[in-house]
Amino acid sequence: MKKKNWSIISVIISITIVILCYFTYQKFIYPIYLKNKLQSTQIILKEGQELLLTKHKNQKHIYSIEIEFAGQLKSNTTIFICDSIGIPNQQVRLKKGEINQLYVGDWYSSSCKLKFDSKNELQGNLKIDYRFLALD
Repeated sequence: MKKKNWSIISVIISITIVILCYFTYQKFIYPIYLKNKLQSTQIILKEGQELLLTKHKNQKHIYSIEIEFAGQLKSNTTIFICDSIGIPNQQVRLKKGEINQLYVGDWYSSSCKLKFDSKNELQGNLKIDYRFLALD
């Protein structure tokens, strides 16, 4: 009799976990990460380099941005994260050599301009993966 009760409890707990996972996926994972697709670009850095990042056409209410920098830099570099008219809001400092760094921050504009600066000659290759997070 006790073995049967444990079997029923195990089945109920398993079904509850599956239902919670489904609702978590529908409420949090799908709207945040799967609807807000990752975009990528690769650049060769040079003096005065700027890059404009833009949201997808179907995104509406932007609330955050994620930017991942990966690649090789020949000098210490500062990346200024600017609004669409070029006013710096944040900065990311990267040391020379192999880099892999993620920036995550609040963002409310449909575009983002990156300005690259170095005290020495600005050289290197960067792969930039970015995602504007939006709610519909």
